[in-house]
Amino acid sequence: MPHTSRRLMILAGLLLLTASSGYAAPKAAPMPVVVADNMLVTLDYILTVDGKVVDTSKDHGPLKYVQGRGQIIPGLERQMTGLHVGEAKEVTVAPKDGYGDVNPAAMAEVPRTKLPPNTEPKVGMILAGHDPNGRTFHARIVAVKGEAVQLDMNHPLAGKTLNFSVKVLEIAPAPVEPVAPPAPGAGPAVSPPPAKAATPVVPAAPAKKSS
Repeated sequence: MPHTSRRLMILAGLLLLTASSGYAAPKAAPMPVVVADNMLVTLDYILTVDGKVVDTSKDHGPLKYVQGRGQIIPGLERQMTGLHVGEAKEVTVAPKDGYGDVNPAAMAEVPRTKLPPNTEPKVGMILAGHDPNGRTFHARIVAVKGEAVQLDMNHPLAGKTLNFSVKVLEIAPAPVEPVAPPAPGAGPAVSPPPAKAATPVVPAAPAKKSS
């Protein structure tokens, strides 16, 4: 038998042996899950402003949010894209991408008679109130002028550069049912409503001063 024919027969036998042995080519490793739109993200964070820690998830547990739905401030959300579980990152957020610049129009002067009964106004006191649409907000007393008080309804961190230390704990597809966004006051990572021009309001009651 010619050598060429013999080599072809040997090669065919090897191919049959390989096929019958159940050999399969190795599968490609699955792509790692990363933070992307419509993913439910759980993270730890520390927020530092002007060199001082003003909030941390150690105080109230990890933060859960759905990426891409505006549930946290935009400057932080953009920097979360592409992170994977266990990854940590330092993020600096400018005021325009955080709680906005201080809005001079978000100020109001109200008579002391409009304050809750037995309230002695002091500079720095935080009051809870309702706007004309019934939404709750917080205002800080910045001045007491005789029979009137001046309220500042800007977010306490308006105009501030925010420095976050974040670490991703979990990433999973968001459930079919929408995940409720973090409640107001759950931490400064929450996306706030923009400060609008103030209208005369009646503060509802003193609130705890935010840290």
